[in-house]
Amino acid sequence: MISKEYLDSVRQQLDANDEKYVIECSSKNQISQYEALVKSYLPEAYWGRVEYKVKRMGFKLPKIIDQRSVTRMLKQLNLSCSTGIRNYAIIMMLYRAGLRVQEVCNLSLSDVNFDTGLIYLQQAKGKKDRYVPMDDDIIRSSQAWIAIRPESDYFFSTLEGGQLDQRYIREVCYRISKKAGVFIQDGTEKKPVSPHKLRHTCFSELLREGTCNIREIQELAGHSSISTTQIYTHIVLNDIQNKIKKRKGITE
Repeated sequence: MISKEYLDSVRQQLDANDEKYVIECSSKNQISQYEALVKSYLPEAYWGRVEYKVKRMGFKLPKIIDQRSVTRMLKQLNLSCSTGIRNYAIIMMLYRAGLRVQEVCNLSLSDVNFDTGLIYLQQAKGKKDRYVPMDDDIIRSSQAWIAIRPESDYFFSTLEGGQLDQRYIREVCYRISKKAGVFIQDGTEKKPVSPHKLRHTCFSELLREGTCNIREIQELAGHSSISTTQIYTHIVLNDIQNKIKKRKGITE
């Protein structure tokens, strides 16, 4: 966020010359925030001399894991206890439906409809509603949780019926990831698998398998822009490139 000291320095530079001052922002939303701050602090005479530009961010492909790694993670959960059954169903929701962790936390009992096979996500990111289909893995694991679930306003709850916290779900992912020896390679670092990495893995698999096209994945993911979804096409292109590299050559 822009500080008072920063705005003071902007004013000093505008006073020192006739050139415009450019403020770099990370997004269009941030442009609106910064413009409002400038207008609340600087006199109107300065407003037209301040420009806002979205800076180019470095491009990083989403990190994913394979199905065998997910299976190893799931095997770390104790299915003889209530929390293990619940957490197994949560991991399935993250991995097989591609839900965001807060979407999982916010689900109510009526949002998960086994008759239609759909999960109803209300007022998710961007204040948008959407439906996400459930496969057999999600249905089986969710029904196992339903059978022992306490009374609660939330589909996934604490054993006392309260709402689960995002941090708890992240810690579950980190814990079973470490126990399974499954890590994400991020540069020179090895990091445990986060819930969002399971979401990336879900959409990458759907595209790679040919189960869904890019527009369908955009709908499932709840992306407002197709450009956000296109990160998954780069992963598939990497797979194609690796296959082409392994082709037998016609020369020695």
